[in-house]
Amino acid sequence: LGGAEPVAAAAIMAGAPTAMIPPPAPVAAPLPSTLPGTPFDTQPEEHSQTAYWVFVGALLVALGLGLWLILRLLSGGGGGGLVQIPQLEGTEAQSAFLTLQQELNLKVIQKEETSDEVEAGFVIRTEPPAGSEVDAGTFVTVIVSLGPEQFGVPNLIGENVEVARKRIADQGFAVGTVEYSLTEDVEEGIVIRQAPAAGTTAPPDTDVDLLVSRGPFSIDVPGVANKPKDDAILELTRAGFENVDVQEEFSPDVPAGTVIATNPAGGQSIPRNATVIVIVSKGPEPVTVPDLKGDSVDQARATLQDHGLNLVVDSDTVEVSVDSGLVGLVADQDPSPGTTVESGEDVVVRLGAIRKVTVPDVTNVTSAEATAAVEAAGLLSEITGSTITNDQTLADVVASQDPASGSEVDEGTIVQLNVYVYAPDVPDFKGMTVAQAQDLATSIGLGSVDQVGTIETEDATLVGTIDNQDPAPGTSVPTGTNVGVVVFVAAPSP
Repeated sequence: LGGAEPVAAAAIMAGAPTAMIPPPAPVAAPLPSTLPGTPFDTQPEEHSQTAYWVFVGALLVALGLGLWLILRLLSGGGGGGLVQIPQLEGTEAQSAFLTLQQELNLKVIQKEETSDEVEAGFVIRTEPPAGSEVDAGTFVTVIVSLGPEQFGVPNLIGENVEVARKRIADQGFAVGTVEYSLTEDVEEGIVIRQAPAAGTTAPPDTDVDLLVSRGPFSIDVPGVANKPKDDAILELTRAGFENVDVQEEFSPDVPAGTVIATNPAGGQSIPRNATVIVIVSKGPEPVTVPDLKGDSVDQARATLQDHGLNLVVDSDTVEVSVDSGLVGLVADQDPSPGTTVESGEDVVVRLGAIRKVTVPDVTNVTSAEATAAVEAAGLLSEITGSTITNDQTLADVVASQDPASGSEVDEGTIVQLNVYVYAPDVPDFKGMTVAQAQDLATSIGLGSVDQVGTIETEDATLVGTIDNQDPAPGTSVPTGTNVGVVVFVAAPSP
C-alpha cells in the first residue's frame, strides 16, 4: 500500500445521512463431501484422526478469513491504497456521492446544514476536507446544503394591513404585492388572504403578498357642503370613493373655494366606484363695470342694479367746467368703466361740481377788454349799468364790477359791469356862427348843429350868429345829439 499513487477525485455535493456502500463479499469454495483419490486403507482409526484435523484446520481458515473481512469492512479498509478527497464544494450531491463511492472506493456519510450561499442539494464541504489523503474504503462525511434557513410565515389573516406590514418585517420577510378587493363583510383595511400561507416556512426576505379588504361595495356620501374644497375631497377619499371630480360654478352666496353641494347629494348610498362630483364655488360671477359718466344718480343706480352692482355716491365732488355738461351728474367713478369685478361689489361715483374761479379785476378798462378778461377766466360778462361822464377819455371804460375782483365764484358766473357812458355837456353856441358851432359840437361828440329858426336884428354885427339853442347850454346829452339853433338875420329895410 505504501507505494500506491493517490487517485484524483471528482466534485461532490451535500447529501443525506451517511450511507456506506460495501464492496462485494468474497465467496468461500465449498468443501467436498468426499475426497477424491484411492479408497480408504485397511487402518480405519488412523485415517479417522487425519480427516478430523484437516476439517478443523479448514474451518479455522474459513473463520479467520470471514473475521478479517468483517474487520476490514468496519474499519473502512478496502484495499487499493491511498486516495485523495477531491474538491466537491458546489457540486450536486448525488454526483458527489457517485464520485466518492464508485470512482474512489470511499464510503459516504451524508449530513445536512442550512446555507445562505450554497443552493439546496449541493455540497457545502467534506470531512475530511478536499485534498486530504485517506485509505480506500474510508468513510467520508459530505455536508449537503438545505438552502437558506427557513422561518415560519406568520398568520396575517384578520390583521390590519399596517399591523401585517410590521409583523412581516419583524419576522425577517419583505412585504410583497398588496392588492385590495371589495368585500361586503370585512372591514376596510383588514387582510383577507396572504401568500405564502400561514404556517409554511420560507427563507428570509421572502415576499409575502397580501390581499386587503376595501370595505363594502356601497357606501354613504358624506355631507361636505360649506367645507373647503381640499377638506371635502379628503373626506370623500377617506370614505372610500375612488372617483372624485370637481366642478366650479359662480355663486353669489358661497365664498370662492367652498363646496356648494355634491352630486349625488350627501347621505345617499352609492357604489364606491361611482363618480362623486364636488361643486365648488368660484364666488360671485364677475361683471364688467358700465360707463356711468353723464348719468344722473337715479340713472346710474338703475344701470348698476341691472349688472348686479351697488351704487355709492361719494360726498366729494369733481370740479367740471360749465361746458362739460357734467354739473350735478356722474363725472368720475371707481372702478373705472370696463373693469371686471365680482357681482355685488360697490361702484363709487362722484358728481360734477362747477369749477371755482377767481374773478379778475376789469375796472378802468374798456368794456371789450373787460369781457375778454372775464371770458378767459371762465366767466361771463354783462353790462348792466352805466355811469354818465363828461370826460370823453372815460367813454366805455368799466367804472365798477360785481362780483368784485378776487372773489371765488363758480365758473360761468356772470360778472356784471358798470360802464362809463360819455355824455357831453352842450356848449353855449350863442354868438357863434352855425359853422363854428358845428365844429365845436363835432369835437365833443355831438351831432349836427341845425338852424331851426331865425330872428331879425338891425345890428349888422349879429347877423349870422346864433341867438339861442336847444338843448340849452350845459345840458348833458348823449353823444351824437343834434342841437337846434336860432340864427340872427338882418331885418328888412324900412
